[in-house]
Amino acid sequence: MTLPTIYVMGAYVRAGGARMAYEIGLAAHQALGLPFKAVLNSGEDPRSSSFEYPIRFETVERGQLSSMVRPDDLLICNPSFSDGSIGLTHRCRKLMYIQGFNTFSNLDLWFDHYASVSRFVQDYIRNTYDLKTDVISPFVSVDTALTTPWRDRPGGSIWFYMKGHGLQLQLLERLKDEVGRVNGCLARQIDWEGSLLWAGSHKQNDLLEKIAARQYFVSLSVSEGFGLVPLEAMGLGTAVVGFDGFGGRDYFRRGENCLVRRYPDVAGVAQDLVRCLEEQDLAERLASQGPMTASFYSRDRFREKWIGVLEGIFKG
Repeated sequence: MTLPTIYVMGAYVRAGGARMAYEIGLAAHQALGLPFKAVLNSGEDPRSSSFEYPIRFETVERGQLSSMVRPDDLLICNPSFSDGSIGLTHRCRKLMYIQGFNTFSNLDLWFDHYASVSRFVQDYIRNTYDLKTDVISPFVSVDTALTTPWRDRPGGSIWFYMKGHGLQLQLLERLKDEVGRVNGCLARQIDWEGSLLWAGSHKQNDLLEKIAARQYFVSLSVSEGFGLVPLEAMGLGTAVVGFDGFGGRDYFRRGENCLVRRYPDVAGVAQDLVRCLEEQDLAERLASQGPMTASFYSRDRFREKWIGVLEGIFKG
């Protein structure tokens, strides 16, 4: 008997959400023994990705997919890869992992199974589409990065995490002005131009090494379905300040493991940054709680939850 095949749309796209979809397919391959094929969305190459893949699977072109899939096969897809028609035109089992809320115009409602990446996304999907979804959070893995104790990192060293363009640079300028109003001396000591960390600009291992080398991680990302990189910063023992990005509300605990605020409170973020720079004991305490928070989002937990879902799909 021919086994069902797992197809993962955009498995090798250079984005954290696509990597999580790859990991679902990998779990199906390793735990259930099912063949895995990566669907190329726009000619992406795993060799030029930000991520290392435990196994590089056979690829197929997106245009070939509708004629290849069989009713027993499973297509795993993020909503950003569908204009609403993939579920309608692909006659197979279909699973959507909803990893954002602003990366698609209309949710493809022709899928059989849905899961949300965070409670914020879950609420958004329920309120917008009257669709109930379970939450399966992504995982972070920071074990490969070399870390040093927080106090041994360069004093006052900062990364400003930027996701997207345009608005991000304007926010940085506004933050610089606000920090100057709170403490002009500190504002002049910050290397504003040399401390920018742009999303998607580094290989994953390099990104983790960079984050682990500095004391502070200021997230200026306005909206995240979940927010993997800020959680990775916490896992690396870096003090996190900035915006919660909506999805980050699942793991951020202001005053316990971070100092984050809701957008657009730039003045509040400036006050928090100055406070952390002035009160090192506070910043070190916040940073020390990050690894414990990140430990609740392990790869093992992620795989266990998804294997349960996959078993239900194929046995149901």
